[in-house]
Amino acid sequence: MDKSVFMELLMGGTHPIIHLLMRFVAFVVYFLFLKRVCRMHFFLALFVSFPLTIFFPLVLFVPSFVLGWAVYRIYALVRSLFKKSQVVLDEVQDSPEGFLFSVDDKNVLLENPYRGIYIQGGAGSGKTISLIHPIVIQAVAKNYSGICYDFKSPELTQLLFANLKKGEGIVRPYFIDFKEARRSARTNPLQPELLPKIAYAHEYAQTLMYNLSPKNIKNEDYWMMEAKSVLTGLIWYLKSEHPKYCSLLHVISLILHTDISQLLERISADPEASGFMASLNQAIQNEASNQLTGVVSTLRTNLAKLNTPDIFWILSGDDLDLNINDPLNPKFLCIGNESTLAETYAPVISLLISVSLKQMNQPGKHKAVVLVDELPTLYINKLEQTPATARSNKVATVLACQDFSQLVDRYGRDKAQVMLSNMGNQFYGRTVNKDSAQMITHIFGKADKTFKTTSHGDNYYQSSIFGKHTNSLNKSTNETVQERDRVKTTDIMNLRPGEFYGLIAEGNEREILKSEFGINKRLGDSGFDFPIRASDLDIQENYQKIIWQAKSIFEPMAEKDESFIRF
Repeated sequence: MDKSVFMELLMGGTHPIIHLLMRFVAFVVYFLFLKRVCRMHFFLALFVSFPLTIFFPLVLFVPSFVLGWAVYRIYALVRSLFKKSQVVLDEVQDSPEGFLFSVDDKNVLLENPYRGIYIQGGAGSGKTISLIHPIVIQAVAKNYSGICYDFKSPELTQLLFANLKKGEGIVRPYFIDFKEARRSARTNPLQPELLPKIAYAHEYAQTLMYNLSPKNIKNEDYWMMEAKSVLTGLIWYLKSEHPKYCSLLHVISLILHTDISQLLERISADPEASGFMASLNQAIQNEASNQLTGVVSTLRTNLAKLNTPDIFWILSGDDLDLNINDPLNPKFLCIGNESTLAETYAPVISLLISVSLKQMNQPGKHKAVVLVDELPTLYINKLEQTPATARSNKVATVLACQDFSQLVDRYGRDKAQVMLSNMGNQFYGRTVNKDSAQMITHIFGKADKTFKTTSHGDNYYQSSIFGKHTNSLNKSTNETVQERDRVKTTDIMNLRPGEFYGLIAEGNEREILKSEFGINKRLGDSGFDFPIRASDLDIQENYQKIIWQAKSIFEPMAEKDESFIRF
């Protein structure tokens, strides 16, 4: 095919009708493209379409448009990847205590983290890498002490340790790892100095029992109430009479391996502990054996879940104390759970966090952050009050979960609502729960929107001879103002990974509407390995030793044989 023939076909051929038809189609395509895609004014699009139709045939426009669109998409992809890899912390020194996030290619400052940070997003919403990772990195860079609950251990812990290793701060990291006890640090959350009043023992007993039996959080039965009282009394008895054996492990061993009648008698002899035993002592005096059996069975059945060598190993050492934000010795404690055994370790992890919070929430301490990811896997007693009371003591509370309904299921609706209302900074990612999406819609409220309607009409008369004749043309425009949701439920349910809505109490932005959080890929490079610190034999021998020590409290002669249990 020679060049002249090709050009004729390109321009519509020599046939006048086909030529005219192709020109008309080209004109319509150009006009619609300019008006709808380029958003040109009607008359401007009409004016520009004429020269395009004459000098730029449709058969050239289509491949040119496809090629141009492909080049633009490749450029946009490369640009977005480059933007996401930018360092989020470039301006970290501008705010000594706040957190910076890269949002839609600009920095958004969360000025006051002490007012609480709540993060919600379903699986795959990107809440960990978009929000939690930057908070961990910046907390380390800004010399925060604190606690980090690592549900998917050791993901967050490796990130934190790797960045603490790079810096030269005064904060020392520790790792309590229930996934691999051999590499874990060890501590005793029931040390006598951590129990100044019997009320502390009662709260810690409640934390344990509610995690062991979550159904009692919202509807507590008699057996659970009495079991908590016995547990409280036993903790206080050990603190008062046998302080060197005051630990959760000795409590468990006494409940499981000693005569319960003798144990209750010893507890009742303590003036303060006896108050918690009053109801049960009355049942004993009345010879209500069924009542006593039910309480003891409840206590033993639940505590038996914690009767494992790895728990005994981790909670029997003194590698660190739980005065986390001690100004002279600030620490950052990471607590790792095992996701496949989350319910098994939840009671002791909740106890560790509860005890730590009691020590942290005091004036004059080092600034600290409490970061709890996958919050509904734990029940932390009085946590709903912590954000409101701890902010004046410079403790930032960061709570994250997949869905609000999980919080309601674990803590009850009232406590979950109090917890949410005390969090001044809130971020919401994708959810498929319609109720949660509706809740988020209500949080952002409504706004007045103006709607315009335009109507056209013809006044005409009909003539049987001349047909339809237009007499006049009517055009009217009406405006109405209506309230509409600022954020629709479908907007929440269709968010992409890394996109969030947010409210910020103090900062350069007060609101975030469907914005993409930038990701610093270097934040995920941890490269930190934890050494093995004990053998399986050490852990097993420690387990046997603690049981032996517990028995020796009521059988003094057993202490003589303790030398047979060696490490």
